[in-house]
Amino acid sequence: MTTATAQQLEEFVQDVLITIHANIRDLEEKKAFAERYVGPPYRARLHRRSTLQLH
Repeated sequence: MTTATAQQLEEFVQDVLITIHANIRDLEEKKAFAERYVGPPYRARLHRRSTLQLH
């Protein structure tokens, strides 16, 4: 592997890791927003179960 190719590979791997990190951060922000305004998913499931049990 030449030096230029090794450097290109290293830069590519770094770009991939940076992109993955940014995507994880974006998903965490979206999850926090959804939980703030919609509520956690488990609340909806518990609510549906309790509603079904009451009827």
